[in-house]
Order: sequence, then structure tokens, then C-alpha cells
Amino acid sequence: MPSTYAHYRLGNDVKTSLTGKIKQLVEDNYESFALGLHGPDLLFYYKPLTNNRTNAIGYAIHERFASLFFEMAGKVYSERGERAADEAYLLGFLCHFALDSEGHPVVNAEMKAKNLSHTEIESAFDRYLLLKDGKQPLGTDLTAHIHANENTADIAAAYFGVDRGKAKKALKSIKFYNGLLNSASKIKRAFVTAALKISGMWNIMHGMMMPTDIEDKWKDGIAGLEKAYAAAMQKAVRLIENYDGYLAGECALSAELERDFE
Repeated sequence: MPSTYAHYRLGNDVKTSLTGKIKQLVEDNYESFALGLHGPDLLFYYKPLTNNRTNAIGYAIHERFASLFFEMAGKVYSERGERAADEAYLLGFLCHFALDSEGHPVVNAEMKAKNLSHTEIESAFDRYLLLKDGKQPLGTDLTAHIHANENTADIAAAYFGVDRGKAKKALKSIKFYNGLLNSASKIKRAFVTAALKISGMWNIMHGMMMPTDIEDKWKDGIAGLEKAYAAAMQKAVRLIENYDGYLAGECALSAELERDFE
């Protein structure tokens, strides 16, 4: 998924900014936190070339106010016994919302001004961040932090309201498709290009492939997203501190969640 690296990177930056028991909880349950960093995007990978009820849940969560998801999640968290791994997952999910809510207005403006696709702007930003961090964009495993196991499938299934089998398939798929889309192999890239064109999905999904260079048309978007990233870091810390208190029954849900992910 485009922005796979940006979401992962932001989560790690936020983790270093946390303190006390919240930071310890995240570090002790990093596998769950890391999964949460990808929010509802995980479900996009359940049979991604078809429209189905499972990936539709991911799109629906993006379009609704985040407060609705996190209110529901608070109830599920309580019903599941207030597990530390669950809280870590939800704190990672807040990081996803923070970056989406700050970054998507930039992406939407660039799309309108330059007739670009959402995915190509975000993929270019991922490339920029990888280069900034001294990593090779093509061939880097962008999902090494995502583990497809019983723990992650259980948590994803519980908070998305899907069965574990579908959650596990989505987990395996996010790793598989990212490997294809980010491959350094010319043969694999040619295969993906052909598959998208044959399936009629090229115009919609070609931007998900990691670009081999950063074109001038993306540079304004990258600059805007870098500013949004900095704002998202601060927002994520605020939201995490608030939600930790909310789950403990100590405060109301943050008003910053009264908007969608777009």
C-alpha cells in the first residue's frame, strides 16, 4: 500500500516521543502497535482486485468520523478484558488516523491541481522518506514489521468485525502484494504492470507501484506531506495520551477525532 513506509516510520517516531507507562506498553506490545499503524488499510488487501464486504469495511472506516470507530473500539476493548496488546493496537491505529487526517488534504489538493492519482503521490512520498533514511526504495521489505499470526489475526478480526480467517488472509496479502509492488525485479514489475492492465485496474492502481525516480510533478506534494507528517506526529501523541485516559474512564474522547480519515 502506498504510504506503508510513512505510516510505519511515523509510528516509530511517535514511539520515541512517548513517555512513562504508555511508552512501556507500546514497547512491550510492539507487534500489535505496528499492525495498528496501518489502520483500516489492512482490509484493502483482502482480495484487492474485487469489491467485497471485507475490503468495503476498510473504505467505510476511512469515510466515517474516526470517533465512531474509537468509541466502538473502546467497547470491544472492555469486552475483551482490557488487554495490553489491544490497547497498543489501538494506539497504533491513532497514529494512522493522525497521518491520514493531516496528509490527505495535501494529497487531495495535489490531485485536483495536477490531475494526479492519490496513490502515486503517496508512493512518491514513501520513496522520498526511504531515500532520506538511507534505504533503497526498490526491494526494501516495507512490511517486515507486520506479522501474520494468531495474535495479529485475532486483534484485527475483533476490531474490524470480520472472522479470523479473513483477517489472516488480509495479513498475508498485505505482505505479498507489497512485495510485488515494491520489487526491484524488472520481471516482477513487468508482471504487475501486465496484470493490472489485463484486469482493467491500471488507471486506478498503477500509482501503488514504488516509482523508480521522483518526478517534478510530485515535489510540491512531497513538501506538503513532509509538513503534514510533522503535524501528525504532534497530533498522534496528543491522541494517544487522550485515548489512554479514555480507555481508563478518566476523560472524554478527543474532539480531534470528530472528522474522517480523508
